[in-house]
Amino acid sequence: MKYIHIPLEGAYNVRELGGYSINNGITSFNSFLRGDSLEEITNNDLKLLEEYGIKNILDLRGDIEIGDEVKIIRDNSNLEYKQISLFGDIEKAESEDITKMIVENPEEFLIEVYIAALSEAKSAMKEVFNHIAKCEGGILFHCTDGKDRTGVISALLLDLAGVKKSDIIANYQVTHTYIKENPKVIEQAKQYSEGLIYSKPEYIGNLLKYLEKNYNNAESYLENIGVSKENIGKIKEKLV
Repeated sequence: MKYIHIPLEGAYNVRELGGYSINNGITSFNSFLRGDSLEEITNNDLKLLEEYGIKNILDLRGDIEIGDEVKIIRDNSNLEYKQISLFGDIEKAESEDITKMIVENPEEFLIEVYIAALSEAKSAMKEVFNHIAKCEGGILFHCTDGKDRTGVISALLLDLAGVKKSDIIANYQVTHTYIKENPKVIEQAKQYSEGLIYSKPEYIGNLLKYLEKNYNNAESYLENIGVSKENIGKIKEKLV
């Protein structure tokens, strides 16, 4: 069983990282899924994920964003749940300044926050990738919309696998196609800026340029923040 877009009842933007062209093959199916909020996940969804080979859920959101879905997952499945707040350090910045930037220039905000994820959230990033390395079986990592935090992690994983930058950008771009179907996302965007729901190529493209300029590639970045070569190797094995 292989999907590109996973047909879940309670989520809009759960997708494969498998199937992308790399040297001598493609990225593995059934190993990494990227996703949005699982707050409306159903028992049918949990069954499908387990049948698909997923054994781990990695939640990249902060405490305030998490609801009853954790209990639902733990009570109704054998999936291992782990939360690591990826933007925790970044969110300690003045909330008024962040809100002002979101409203006035959402494009600049997204570009800056993606780069800040690499430069200012190294501790959380290290924890995320060390956790991924030790997971047995497939993993679904997600945030609220499956665009920003999830998009950054997806870009690093695909770059680590050797996926072309154009494909990494394309993987990010399709996000808007799915999340615009979620009425909660649209309503939330109206409160701040509708620009937040777009997944323009330059958003993730600037992240990739920053990564190449400062670290050469994802593997060097992970080594720089303290992820061991052994753990990087384990992740690469899962990817390919």
